[in-house]
Amino acid sequence: SGIVDTAFSAPVSGSNNYVYALVRVGNALYVGGSFSFISGVARANLAKIDALTGAVDPAFQADTDNTVQALSVFGSLLYVGGQFSLIKGSNRVDVARVDLSSGTVDPAFSPVVDGQIRSFASDGTNLYVGCAFSTFGGFSKLRLVKIDAASGTVDNSFSPNPDGWVWVLRLDGNDLYVGGDFLNIAGQAYAHGVRLNKLTGVLDTTFAPNPTLAVDAIAVDASKVWLGGNFDKVAGQARLRLARVNKSDGSVDSFNPSAGGTVYVLESNGSTMLIGGLLSSYGGYARNRVAKINARTGQVDPGFNAEVPTLV
Repeated sequence: SGIVDTAFSAPVSGSNNYVYALVRVGNALYVGGSFSFISGVARANLAKIDALTGAVDPAFQADTDNTVQALSVFGSLLYVGGQFSLIKGSNRVDVARVDLSSGTVDPAFSPVVDGQIRSFASDGTNLYVGCAFSTFGGFSKLRLVKIDAASGTVDNSFSPNPDGWVWVLRLDGNDLYVGGDFLNIAGQAYAHGVRLNKLTGVLDTTFAPNPTLAVDAIAVDASKVWLGGNFDKVAGQARLRLARVNKSDGSVDSFNPSAGGTVYVLESNGSTMLIGGLLSSYGGYARNRVAKINARTGQVDPGFNAEVPTLV
């Protein structure tokens, strides 16, 4: 229905008041963004809260000096990415690894990175990291890198080297979907939304949606790939900011709803898709920043209308 759960309250405050990343582990919810307080407790840009109530966990503290934009869990560790230079008083530039319980910084992981981190994807063995850097851990890695999630070691054989920023990463079996603001990747002119072999970084040239502008969100199901962003065409066909393409080749299907604003978030449970961003409408329905649709038919859920006042 989109009705707010009044039992959960975790307001953020500070100079910007943005949340960019969430990851849940059991009843714990890790929150990353740009804030100074959450639920009335001083926490700078990163916090651990109760997923049911929003109460801050007093045992976890890992304040950063600037924005947190990506989170990923590996075992008892939390990977943190963003635009910071300090975390819990330790020097770490844009990426760090901390203990899930206490926020203590892992001294064994301290790669030198020269650009912000916006996206993580993990298969439980490897962690894929994307955004704006040109070097990572002493290796020349343009905007996308694969590391061993346990050791943090860079896989130097994985080098797709997109020529623009990477905004979103999604894993599906042996495939890694990459979205961003690039025109070339793996030495070939495939733009904005591509599929790579997750082990080698080799481009799958059979998948060629080639959206006209940046892809900011990706969701994958059994036979389809959803793309969200600020584009107006996909695979040569008019699709405004949201498209569903065939997994086999990246061609669009009949789904063509028209999103009234840039799409930044796509999350699906298989039957339902949640769409977030700068939406003012979806498929002719007024929807403020978030919409819920049937993932198979694309039809909007008329009973869900959350009315969020700002960017999702």
